[in-house]
Amino acid sequence: MGKGIKSLRIVYDKHNAISTVGNNHFTLGFDVVGSMTVAEWSEGIKGEFQGNVNWFWFDDKKELVKKERGTKFSISIPKNLCGSYTHYIEASISDSTDFTTGIFINGHCEPLITYSKWCIQNDGSDQRDHEFSFGENVFLGLNTEGINGNWVTVEVYRLNDDITYEKVMDWLTNKKYDPTLDDKLAKIFEKQAWVVDGEINTDFTIQPLWKKGKKGNMFYIKVKDGGKYIKDSNNDYIHARFLRVKNKEVPIKTNIEILTNNSPAKIGETERKVDRISTCTFKIMNFTERGKTVELFNEGKFINKMDASSKFYTIKNINYDYDKSNIRPDAKPILNEIVQFLTKLMPYVPVELGSHTDVRGTDLYNNELSLRRAQSTVDYLVANGVDKERIHAKGYGKTKPLFPGIDISEAMHEMNRRTTLKFLISDKDALPIEYSLIAPNIEKPMTVSLAIYGVSRKGCYHQPDKHKSELIILDGFKSKSTAPLKDGDNPNISYKIYSLTPKLIDFLHSFFLGSRFAHQVFINSCAYYSKTDHPTVLLSTYPDAVLTYNIRMSYKDPYFWNNVPVNIVDNFVWLDETVEALKKCLDVINIFTNKEQKERSEKIIEFINEETHKMGLGLHFLYNFGDIDKRLAPNKTFDYTKEYRVATTIALVIMYLIEILIILLIIWFTRGKGAFGRIKKFKSFFKVIDKLDDWGFEVVYPKMAENRTMYFKSSLGKISRVVEINSIADPLIGISYEKEVPLSEMDSAKDLKDILDKDTLAGTKLKFEFKGKILMQINVKVNLGSKKIFVKDFLYGLNSASGTFTAGVGISAGVSMKGFKIVKEKDIYWLPIFPPTNIKLEAKLDVDLGGYMTYSRKYGIDYNVSGKPTGVYHQDIIFFSGLKGSYNQRITTKIEDETVFD
Repeated sequence: MGKGIKSLRIVYDKHNAISTVGNNHFTLGFDVVGSMTVAEWSEGIKGEFQGNVNWFWFDDKKELVKKERGTKFSISIPKNLCGSYTHYIEASISDSTDFTTGIFINGHCEPLITYSKWCIQNDGSDQRDHEFSFGENVFLGLNTEGINGNWVTVEVYRLNDDITYEKVMDWLTNKKYDPTLDDKLAKIFEKQAWVVDGEINTDFTIQPLWKKGKKGNMFYIKVKDGGKYIKDSNNDYIHARFLRVKNKEVPIKTNIEILTNNSPAKIGETERKVDRISTCTFKIMNFTERGKTVELFNEGKFINKMDASSKFYTIKNINYDYDKSNIRPDAKPILNEIVQFLTKLMPYVPVELGSHTDVRGTDLYNNELSLRRAQSTVDYLVANGVDKERIHAKGYGKTKPLFPGIDISEAMHEMNRRTTLKFLISDKDALPIEYSLIAPNIEKPMTVSLAIYGVSRKGCYHQPDKHKSELIILDGFKSKSTAPLKDGDNPNISYKIYSLTPKLIDFLHSFFLGSRFAHQVFINSCAYYSKTDHPTVLLSTYPDAVLTYNIRMSYKDPYFWNNVPVNIVDNFVWLDETVEALKKCLDVINIFTNKEQKERSEKIIEFINEETHKMGLGLHFLYNFGDIDKRLAPNKTFDYTKEYRVATTIALVIMYLIEILIILLIIWFTRGKGAFGRIKKFKSFFKVIDKLDDWGFEVVYPKMAENRTMYFKSSLGKISRVVEINSIADPLIGISYEKEVPLSEMDSAKDLKDILDKDTLAGTKLKFEFKGKILMQINVKVNLGSKKIFVKDFLYGLNSASGTFTAGVGISAGVSMKGFKIVKEKDIYWLPIFPPTNIKLEAKLDVDLGGYMTYSRKYGIDYNVSGKPTGVYHQDIIFFSGLKGSYNQRITTKIEDETVFD
């Protein structure tokens, strides 16, 4: 071997050394000096070479930190550099190194946060007394010990300053009371940060959504390494108290500063390539629709450290047992953090999850084993909320080991059996960022905007000027639009977006299987989405449309979805002509029939004529609402019932036949008494006793209406399908009673007759009214989610459903008296010598009193905070109108036909 040395040994204070992994990986306690010497020389090395040698100290990126010559080499790790950061020491009699015969060294000490600060600029002075505004960028600086090289989670909390009884009691009774214990619910933000040289320097925007109340807020942080919070020297895990934010909003800053000390450096040929790629790039992409902005892409959120040679983001501590593919218990906490990373910090970027084996075994076996490992990890992530459409598994076998060779330690073999993430944004297989939205059709296109920050076209790695300085958009019709992307600018580009004009087949395809129309956005660069025929963003549009179906039976009041009226077809000329022709035929037949049969046929015609005007239906597309949230006053309506009159007529006839069948069943079960309940001559089949035997109750037949509706609902890039069903029957069935009786014919008026003149009650009538009904109403809304829907999903796979069922009874009663009049006329002689004076007194009285009462029971389903049903509830509602009515009287006095009092 050219470097002449086969192995090294290390000498140190054993009481302070923490551990040894294998034969060449050591962990030193902080400030412990480790001295290295040559343990074994290569064969053939003569004595004159076995003296002073060249010692090389490399960092974890294999960059040279120090070189010196001597018989031994000493190293110690200070507290701020202790952690997972690995140093590599190698010796050689020449200037060559092979990175296989040296020693790997980590430092260890208790994890600690030693200093924290809030800054206006990166790594600036502490400005925690400064009051920031919502929308500003703020920089966080932390000094640490024991976690150098680690990826940690920084959690931002809002101080919960609500005063509660429990807080006050805890404060009075517990000297160690921590007022931040209940701030867990106030956690509002978390991001990953890499500890570089013992420091954490990161930034974020103080989002206006974090604001609570009408005054300013205060924030602090917690830092988590793995599943454990890191404390300070006071044993406190609350840090950076406090970031003060006043109750003021400013425009959000978009020129995000890239923190250089948290960006891993690249070396060698890879570094030169990356330097060239980085000059052909873009940093951030925001999409705005209807005043709402979504971050589609943010380079600053690629927070896992990237291995320069393989372009993988390595997930640490996800290792596998030898020859196994199952998820180990110690890997689940790390995977749970990755779930948060992929769902919250990078919700749109497509990801490849790769798995690697150690170098033992055949290529075929390791390829299959690594694919099983990758798929088991993907399945775990998908089961915990990661979108399966943007993550897929790939097995790399033993092709990309961290530590090559078979003769390595078992610990190195385990580190080779790892899992990696690769963001599919820069190679030829890059998957587009998918964003779904609702849009009107081309008649009324909607303006959206795409803001791009950090555009650079200074160089192109793949080939000169391959990536043009323009943004290209292709719609579903392949119409092309372009916009300039000037180097160094932050363009905000407006674009008219639209969907297909609603047609039933296209709408149903979109509803069940996904959109048929999309706009492709091309923003290609060397760094991201390098292949120019692959879109960067795919904007899938769904029609701003509602498909609504209405059906009526004897229901005349408005009952439409969302109170948007549509035309209801309840008759066609063809039906009227058919009934008229039937009537003429029966008129000819009736010439040869008796009177009773003739009357019966006339009643049948009357019944049929009434029934053919009782049903109604409508099928409509309502679209181009403009306001997706409220969906009122559509700009366009397509009436299927009007456009396809023959099909509508057939549907109406089928409905009439069904109703006639129901009537025939009523005739059968009531022995004919309910056949023509709405024809006056057939009303008296409910009899009352004694003198009320001629009073009859009328059966009130059902009056029903229903609307069923399908539409799309949009929520920041996701589309869900919604079905609504609203039904009402008022009444479902009812009875009605009405009777008018002369007061003079009632036995109870006998005493009045004796007191008053016999003609006083002659024109007075009492009217009695009574109505009773059973009513029903159903309102159901079903959210079918955003995935493709098949029959089984439509029936069983509902994401959420809500609705109510109401049933009840209503009773109203009233009595009125009309025509009560008293007339008294008298001639009065004032003096015998004068003629008499005629005085006439007339009094009239009308009374109308009544009231109603309803009782209903409303059924529904209770849901918990996660949206899962917990049980059925019911609510009883009783309403009584009270006694309402009018009382009118009029008294008139006349003397000699001249009115003197009225």
